[in-house]
Amino acid sequence: MPLAAYIGIFSMIVFLAYCSLVPGWLRPQSGMSGNTEHMLAYLVAAMLVVAIFNFADTIALLSLIVLAALLEMGQKWIPGRTAAVTHFLWSCGGVLAGGALMKSALAVGEIL
Repeated sequence: MPLAAYIGIFSMIVFLAYCSLVPGWLRPQSGMSGNTEHMLAYLVAAMLVVAIFNFADTIALLSLIVLAALLEMGQKWIPGRTAAVTHFLWSCGGVLAGGALMKSALAVGEIL
């Protein structure tokens, strides 16, 4: 796997962890609802993971879901943050949607 792929995955994990685990007043705000932020962040992450790990995408997507669960649970102990099952479910939805979108794009690319 090329070095750029490792850098991309590492950067994605650091970004998700930072946005999930910093105190509430330090977290970057997009202006969207928390559920939308969760879905979009994990949708992009899933698309990156499937593009890089096309051969083992199921394991990679399950790993993203586990990461979402761990990061959401970690918010319990962060000042100004709350852990919510709904946020985790939106994150899972983003993983599934991003994985499906990228798999479809890769399949169409092979046909063309």
